[in-house]
Amino acid sequence: MRGGECMNILLNELQKVQDSNGYIPEEDIHRIARVKDISSTELYGIISFYSRFYLEPQPEYIIRVCKSITCSMNGSLDLSKELIKYLNIDNNISADGKFALEYVECLGQCNKAPVITINDEVHGELTKEKLLEILEDYRKEA
Repeated sequence: MRGGECMNILLNELQKVQDSNGYIPEEDIHRIARVKDISSTELYGIISFYSRFYLEPQPEYIIRVCKSITCSMNGSLDLSKELIKYLNIDNNISADGKFALEYVECLGQCNKAPVITINDEVHGELTKEKLLEILEDYRKEA
């Protein structure tokens, strides 16, 4: 198997572990490292390289705000200020511990700018009112 194929298999396995736990526990890192015959340190390096892998449990909802030029020019950073205020976010976690905030370079949805994702659900063409309505719906679920 070529290197790229091996990496894809490894990334898929890490994703499966994270999908079932919400993060990648230390014991799974050691298990995968043994099975794949790589060091745990190398596997930690791979995990830390990819921003969508987590080594600790995460809040129920991960909000990603696009900060690309297109989204920024269409108000994504102003919307993030509203989001922070509305959810009472400090140090990227909401006061109730249900929401985490991350900034990403691009969500690949420039035609819908400004865009955020909540978990993997895309919300685009946002206004302040639309954002607050979406957040209220998620708060009711939480």
